[in-house]
Amino acid sequence: MRLVAKTFVILCMLFLSSNYLNAQIIITEKSFDVSAGELLYVEASGSDLKVSSWDQNRVEVTVKGSKKAASKVKVDLKRTEDGIKVIVKKKRKGFFDFFNSIGGILVDVKTPSDFKVDIETSGGDIEIFSVNGNKRVETSGGDIKIFKTKGELKAETSGGDILIENHYGNVSASTSGGDITAKSVSGNVEVSTSGGDIRISSHDGYLNAETSGGDIWVDHTGKLKGINVSTSGGDIIINLPSNIDADVLLESWGGSIDCNYPNAKEISVKRGKYEARFNKGGNKLYASTSGGDITVKER
Repeated sequence: MRLVAKTFVILCMLFLSSNYLNAQIIITEKSFDVSAGELLYVEASGSDLKVSSWDQNRVEVTVKGSKKAASKVKVDLKRTEDGIKVIVKKKRKGFFDFFNSIGGILVDVKTPSDFKVDIETSGGDIEIFSVNGNKRVETSGGDIKIFKTKGELKAETSGGDILIENHYGNVSASTSGGDITAKSVSGNVEVSTSGGDIRISSHDGYLNAETSGGDIWVDHTGKLKGINVSTSGGDIIINLPSNIDADVLLESWGGSIDCNYPNAKEISVKRGKYEARFNKGGNKLYASTSGGDITVKER
């Protein structure tokens, strides 16, 4: 009975110690006076990033994490000629410590709405809210989420998902294995994934979407500057307004092709290949899949 009681006490102490080490604390925080249009540069090893705007000409950086994580990192926050630089790096104490992940670090930044962003993290997630300058975001394996933004956007992750909502400006996004969703994007869109699905609702722009094995779903409004979509094994569904002018080529080597567009003048209809002109013709609409079905219809 005494052994059971001692074991219980030891387990409780370990549990409390673990909670203490993992409790979130502010590792460091700092504010900088800035001007609109400057740059936020972040290089953070194994950290999550969150950037959002507010109505102040000031950048506020808060780095949070557990006590255990805090003991493993070195944080450098400083003013540069271009703007604000945030560096979160791992302390290297020994050879084997190099292979241990940091984990549990969050870099939370508030900027003016008109601010450029350049972010790199080796494995964490990235979230950006209502920031209107040009943006480049890159993570080795985390997810990327972008909401209510403007400007040129380049997003890249080695294995996570990418979500973009309500963006005004050109978009370039790629992931090695996740899904890509771009909702309400006004501008040119170029996206690619090695194996995930792609869902895009775009307005007034050129669209290029490629996936090695997933499905592609497109809903386009406004003017058409061209569409090029391809998948090695998935289905393709494209919804378009009735007034689109386009020269159309659809190809499927293993599935069916179904075009229900009302203002289509068919040029050639063969097994696995469909050519037509929508309204007056003009910009190219090309869709191809190795084994899936293709559906084009009026939205």
